Amino acid sequence: TDLMAGRQQGKTPPVANAETLRRAAERYVARYASSAEQLRRVLNRRVLRSAHEHDTDPEEGARIADEIVSRYVRLGILDDAAFARGRTAALFRRGASAGAIRGRLTQQGLEAEDIENAIRHLLAETPEIDTVPDMDRAAAVSYARRSRLGPFRRKPADADQRQREMARLARRGFSYEVAKWIIDAETEDDLTD
Repeated sequence: TDLMAGRQQGKTPPVANAETLRRAAERYVARYASSAEQLRRVLNRRVLRSAHEHDTDPEEGARIADEIVSRYVRLGILDDAAFARGRTAALFRRGASAGAIRGRLTQQGLEAEDIENAIRHLLAETPEIDTVPDMDRAAAVSYARRSRLGPFRRKPADADQRQREMARLARRGFSYEVAKWIIDAETEDDLTD
């Protein structure tokens, strides 16, 4: 954090104009997968820093940022539906519940329709899961395996450890029933019903 603080304190942000915002957008989308709203937020942060440091017009900067984002959407550089499908699949593989996926994608500025379509797409593309509860169970098994919870833990757990594991699963968005199913399983085979 000291490096970032020094970087922010020692360097004056550039004036936000059409050229600097265009270059910033190009660099951002070249480096990161992004939703349209995420790119808009990144550009608007630059606009606000410029307004603060250089007394530029934040409304004009926001208008330019919106134009850049709209152009990227028209050109297909930004595709929220494709981004939602990719992020949904990645989060599911990492053991995120459907609720956690919805929350994360909402934070990233995606519309509810794109999120629900992405979840439906994941269900259609994954033959072993047919419903959101199946999806949550599969994600919970993946998370438990990675985190060594339930039947994947190295040594038996006492009641306190089991409670902590239940809480970890709950924080990841899993229901009480799914968390209990994971924690109560004696072996991995118990999770394949």
